[in-house]
Amino acid sequence: MAVSTAAPKTLFAINPALDRAALARRFAETGRVQVRDVLTPESAREILTVLAKGTPWGMATAAG
Repeated sequence: MAVSTAAPKTLFAINPALDRAALARRFAETGRVQVRDVLTPESAREILTVLAKGTPWGMATAAG
């Protein structure tokens, strides 16, 4: 069995370019905030890959 030497992938890495102070002010003013590009591009791609290829999806009908 081959051992992988690749660096482990990080899920949910927060985008360091976010203006957190501005987001906090907006939340304090309105009680809500929408954060675009909250994840790093690499993290977003990895989550997409996991959901698309690594998650067994199915469908249930008449379940209620």
